Amino acid sequence: MLLTAEMVLLLYVAEILSDLKTKSPAVLSLKEYSAFIFL
Repeated sequence: MLLTAEMVLLLYVAEILSDLKTKSPAVLSLKEYSAFIFL
């Protein structure tokens, strides 16, 4: 199964968000905002 660029990006963003959720909600919201811009 080949991963498209979008799928890789989604997985990468999901990894970042899940990691940040345990650290800083403020940074999390910023990262989510950035993610929606790129998607």
